[in-house]
Amino acid sequence: MLSPDLAQVYKMNDKKRVYIRTDRNGTKYFADYTCKRCGGQGGLPQWIYTGYTCYECGGTGVAAKPEIFKEYTPEYAAKLEERRSKAREKKRLERIEQIKNKLPEIYQDHGFSSEGKIYVVTGNTYEIREELKAAGAKWFSALRSWGFTEDTDKYPTVQISFDECYTVDMETGCVNWNYETGNEDLIKSKMPKVENSLESSFIGSIGDKLDQVVTFVRYFEYERDSYSGWGKEIARIYKFVDEHGNILIWNTGSWKTLQEGKRYNLKGKIKEHNTYNGENQTILTRCTITKVEEA
Repeated sequence: MLSPDLAQVYKMNDKKRVYIRTDRNGTKYFADYTCKRCGGQGGLPQWIYTGYTCYECGGTGVAAKPEIFKEYTPEYAAKLEERRSKAREKKRLERIEQIKNKLPEIYQDHGFSSEGKIYVVTGNTYEIREELKAAGAKWFSALRSWGFTEDTDKYPTVQISFDECYTVDMETGCVNWNYETGNEDLIKSKMPKVENSLESSFIGSIGDKLDQVVTFVRYFEYERDSYSGWGKEIARIYKFVDEHGNILIWNTGSWKTLQEGKRYNLKGKIKEHNTYNGENQTILTRCTITKVEEA
């Protein structure tokens, strides 16, 4: 550090950056006396109405206490950067290890078991939602499903893992929902394929009206862009089969309380014929459904 007398000499000669010494690594030390408030100018135009002169340095542009900075040789700078890089990598690996140890807690914070699993109840759960809630099931809004942290024989379920729904940044611990995989399609992909004893065929022609007794097979729902152009809405799919094994699909926004395996009188208009997963489906629109009274 410069002595007060020597510092005063440098100030008087308007030398705001002063060389001090060089250490054994070749690093040069400098003292910068530039006033940080006025940038060494002694005053600024924007202060003209409140007093042009800088009160920090008294208008000299020279700070009372210098800022010490170093100038490294390229070789020593590279050596320091290598040390810093190793230290950063060590801290990064320590953070990853800490987050790994916290994974069971992260799983549970998001409704999964400590092993990162849930068992989602399949089928139409609307009518038994209170029963499921009382049994300890949790509602997973993104999956549009109820689920348990332990498997149960009481309800049909499929196992979903945490990694299929979420991604964890192992360096920061941030948890994000994976919208590409964590959706209702994930549940559908895990459901056992229902083998029909009869092969499904297309029914009628596009535009024909249909009125027949069918059996309700399954209900699905998914989120789609609203037809109004604002936000999202829930689309619902009702799947039926007739006595010949032909599959009928109604895709709508309407909610209907139907029971799987029960027979209904289905009226509607044939919108299109479609093949999905090798299954011929007759797609309906403008449907009305009434329950068939069993004898």
